[in-house]
Amino acid sequence: MLCDLHTHTHHSFDGFPHATAHAMAKAAVDAGIGVLALTDHCEVNGQVQGLYAHFDQAASFAEATAARDAFADRLTLLRGIELGQPLEHPEEALAMREAHDYDFVILSLHNIPDVPDFYLLRTDRMSEQHYHKLYDRLLDEMIRSVSFPGVHTLAHVTYPVRYWAEAGKQFDLAPHYPRFMRLFEALCKQGVALEVNVSTLWKGYGFAMPDRELLQLYRSFGGELVTIGSDAHAPENVGNCISDGARLLRECGFDKIVAYKEGKQFFVPITE
Repeated sequence: MLCDLHTHTHHSFDGFPHATAHAMAKAAVDAGIGVLALTDHCEVNGQVQGLYAHFDQAASFAEATAARDAFADRLTLLRGIELGQPLEHPEEALAMREAHDYDFVILSLHNIPDVPDFYLLRTDRMSEQHYHKLYDRLLDEMIRSVSFPGVHTLAHVTYPVRYWAEAGKQFDLAPHYPRFMRLFEALCKQGVALEVNVSTLWKGYGFAMPDRELLQLYRSFGGELVTIGSDAHAPENVGNCISDGARLLRECGFDKIVAYKEGKQFFVPITE
C-alpha cells in the first residue's frame, strides 16, 4: 500500500482552483494510493500578521470530511493540516491546531523570524556564506519547534536547498551536519517523524528532501518514524514519485511508514 501524506487542496493559499478534496481523493485512488492526507497550509505567521490570504480552516476540514466519507471504501483519507512557523505565534498556533479534530499534523518551516520565505529570496544574488548562515538559523528553529504540541512529522528539512538548486548552484550540507544531529536527536526524543518529501524528484531536481545521506544519518541516531509525501498542489501530481521515495527509504533501512488517524498511530509496511 502506498501513502501520500502531504498534499494541498484549493484551500491552501498556493493551491490550484481545481484541487478540490474530492478531486485529490479520486486522483489518489487512480494512482494506487491507499492512504492520503489532505494537509492544507496554515502559515501561522502569515495568518496572524495578515501576510497571506485567509485560510478557511472550517471549509477545508468540512470538504476533507466529505471526501473521506465519499471514498471510504477505496481510500483511507486523513484530514490534516500543515502548520507553518508555530513558534512565531505559539498561542495562535495552538488554537489553529486544536480548531478541528485533525488526524495528521505536519510541522513545517518555510522561513525564519523577520526573514521572508526562502521561496521569495533572490537566491541567485546571495552569497553561499549568507545562505549557510540563514540555513543554520532555520535548523535551530526546527530544533526548537519539534516540541510544539500535537505535531506528527517534520516536513522537507532541506527546503532551502531546492531554491539554491534553482539558481544553478550546488549546496554543501556537510557544514550543517552537527545541527542535523541535534535535530534528529530532538525528533527521536519527541516521537516526531521525519518526512521524505518527493516533490523535488517529480519536479526534476534529482534529490528528495532529505537526501540519502541525511536519511542514513537519521537512521544512525535510532530514527524509525518516517512519513512520505508528494507535496502535490493539484490532482495530477498526487502520488508522483511516491514509489521512488519508498524505495529510497527501504534502501536506507526503513520498513514502514507511520501515520495517524483519530488520535491513533498506525503503520503501513514499505513493500516492493
